[in-house]
Amino acid sequence: MPIRGFYQIKEMSPVEFRLLLQIQFHPLVGNTFWNCQVRLPFHHRGVIKSHDLKCTGGSFSLTDHGQSVLWNLNVRRPRGNLET
Repeated sequence: MPIRGFYQIKEMSPVEFRLLLQIQFHPLVGNTFWNCQVRLPFHHRGVIKSHDLKCTGGSFSLTDHGQSVLWNLNVRRPRGNLET
């Protein structure tokens, strides 16, 4: 599936980071999928002990014993809106 992704991490303090994650689907994909998962591992940063995850679509969860963020996009995208 053609996907363009971007993420940015900003260190707020030695134990606090801000994460921006954006993905964009290719226009040919359109509304052809029901589920997409994006996994972002942070094994080099240690265990994520707390979080305040917010997203514009789908839901977030922690996986791999708190060392990865999993973004579940489980709904069809509205026509013409291919960016989340």
